[in-house]
Formats: sequence, C-alpha cells, structure tokens
Amino acid sequence: MAEGQVKPGEDNKVVGRLGVLLARAKDIFQTEGLRPLVGRGFDFVRHSLFYCAEYYLYQNTVEEINPADFMPRVVDFTFHIICNNKEADELAANTGHDFRRRFLNARKSLDKGAIAFCTLVKGEIVNICWVALSEEAKKTLYSLPQKVDFSGNEAYFGGSQTTPEYRLKGLSRYNFCRRVQFLRERGVTLMRGVVKVDKRAPQPMGPRRGAEIYARARYIRVLWWKSWKEIPLAQGGHGD
Repeated sequence: MAEGQVKPGEDNKVVGRLGVLLARAKDIFQTEGLRPLVGRGFDFVRHSLFYCAEYYLYQNTVEEINPADFMPRVVDFTFHIICNNKEADELAANTGHDFRRRFLNARKSLDKGAIAFCTLVKGEIVNICWVALSEEAKKTLYSLPQKVDFSGNEAYFGGSQTTPEYRLKGLSRYNFCRRVQFLRERGVTLMRGVVKVDKRAPQPMGPRRGAEIYARARYIRVLWWKSWKEIPLAQGGHGD
C-alpha cells in the first residue's frame, strides 16, 4: 500500500464515527440544551490532551434477586438484552430507532462480545448499561485498566446512562436487577465497576445497590502516556 493511502474501509469508519458523534450531539442538544452541549464539546477536546481523575472501584456479589422488588415507575416500557449487532439490527427494524447511533463504540463493543441492557419507551432508548465478559469486550467500553478476573467468574459493567426525562424513576435499579439475573444464569459470581469520585456526592450510586467499595484509583493520561494506581480500602470505606 502506497504511503498515505487510506486502508480499505477506513474512510467508512471515519464517516461512521462522525455520524455517531453528530447524532450524540443532536441528542444532547434536544434533551439537555445548548450549554451542556458546548460544555461537553470543550471537555472532549480537553480530555483528548490531558485527563486526570479519581475513581471508586466497587463490586457487587451476584445473588438471587426478585424482579418484582425492582419494577420502575414507568409505563409501557420494554427491556432488551442485545448480545450482537444482528440482534441490534432486528431491534432497530422493529422499533424504527437504532440505539447504536447514540453510543460511539456500540457496533465495535457488540462485535467484541459486550452486551447491552436496554430499556425503551415508545421504541426509543431511555436507559442502558453495558456488560463485558472478557477483557477484549471491556476495553471497548472503558479504557480504565481496572482489574477484572474474567476467568474467575467475574464480569465488568459500565456505560450506564439514563435520559434526563426518565431519571429517578427506578430504571437503573431495574437494569441492575436484569443484569444480575442474566449473569447469575451464566455462572458469574461478581460484578465490578467504577464511579468517578465526586466531592459533592461521596456516596456513589453503586453502593446504594448493595455494592462494596474496595479501592480508590487515580488515572492520569497525557496524550498517549497513561498512569493507573489502585489504593485498597477497608470494607465500606471511602477514603478522604
């Protein structure tokens, strides 16, 4: 291949990525307004050059759970577990909406084995969380190098989002319940995830669902250089 020549299909990937970014920008503008859109655009550029943040690392034991205790306060919703792009294509054909347009790496994540747990209202996605059962799938969801023992019946979950209109209606709790059911049937005994440390809210969402914070981590990225350090915490601790 000649120097500077674009690899076959590479231009389509770029166009597809731009399409997802534009669709996501449109969604933020319609649901949250111009100011959040501009703010996120600025954060995207800034984080591409330098990023530093601290995270709580938490884990949930996968135990038997009663779905009736987790029903959301939403009517006429449907729940879908999407394991590959073929299933995503079928869902898009049936609803007229393709949830992958709102998530930058959705197609790649599904190709690599990630699983999307989706709540839809009137055919449109209002809540989602992703699960990875392998390191390859995990890398498409989050670049943080949190240790997950996939060979030891552990799973990773992340990328949880709920549209502003449907927040505080129990959708995340219901999604959590369905993930637990799904993973328990497959022999998974532990789920691991991260939540960004927020000084204004020292109790992250994870522990509200019976999770244990087991470590605090600092992540630094300057261009291509990365640093990740995990600091174990006493059970139930949050550090400073």
